Amino acid sequence: MVIINPIFMSKLSKIFPEISDQKIEILTFFVYGMSTKDIAYYKGVSVQAISKNLRELCEVYAVPTTDMLKTVYTVRLDLYNHLRFSYEEHS
Repeated sequence: MVIINPIFMSKLSKIFPEISDQKIEILTFFVYGMSTKDIAYYKGVSVQAISKNLRELCEVYAVPTTDMLKTVYTVRLDLYNHLRFSYEEHS
């Protein structure tokens, strides 16, 4: 069973405040390589439900493909970490 560490999930909630924890979880699983079929199985929902969530995320982030969601996720996570470390260095 795949579980996102609660501390990491808390961090992700700050990075992606505009989406629900459920969508953050789906996005994270997708970004880290799980197929829509595997995510659906894990979540106990249909593949169509996962695909719909990913399409909705594409709309939220104004990207044309689900693969571009991976870029959005990575850039936001990297930016968050960079800003956090920069702030800590100057404090």
